[in-house]
Amino acid sequence: MKTKLILLTLTLFLPLAAWSQNQTHSQPVFEGKVIPKARMYETYISGDVNNENHITLFHSVRFDAVRDEVRRTTNLILEDANDAVSKEMEIAQGDLTYALLVLPPSGSLNRFLGFQAKPSGKDGTYSVIVVYLEGYTTINQLKKNYFKGK
Repeated sequence: MKTKLILLTLTLFLPLAAWSQNQTHSQPVFEGKVIPKARMYETYISGDVNNENHITLFHSVRFDAVRDEVRRTTNLILEDANDAVSKEMEIAQGDLTYALLVLPPSGSLNRFLGFQAKPSGKDGTYSVIVVYLEGYTTINQLKKNYFKGK
């Protein structure tokens, strides 16, 4: 009986978690519409991801990109920044290089979006990571545990 209750709860919760992330402007990045999925390293974990920090959804994509692809990605991140409750961003030479956004909550879940782009070589490519998190954690707890070294 307990197993059935857990499965029912997961069945009901997982679509809600996916729905919350779908409400972001940056969702096309995760869907492979900016960078083909074949060029991305993707991690998607939902449920009790990190009990200590109360994270219920972790979704990240990492990829190498040329300048135009980075700009398309950053434009979507900047659209999310317009809707953010709070934001921390760094811009170097006119380009967004780092962002940590607190998005409007989804019910009782807090939502966060992280972004970083760094030059990865002399060929003009950049190493990019985009992370979406949901849970009962706070921005201060996330910074303390995950965003120490940018």
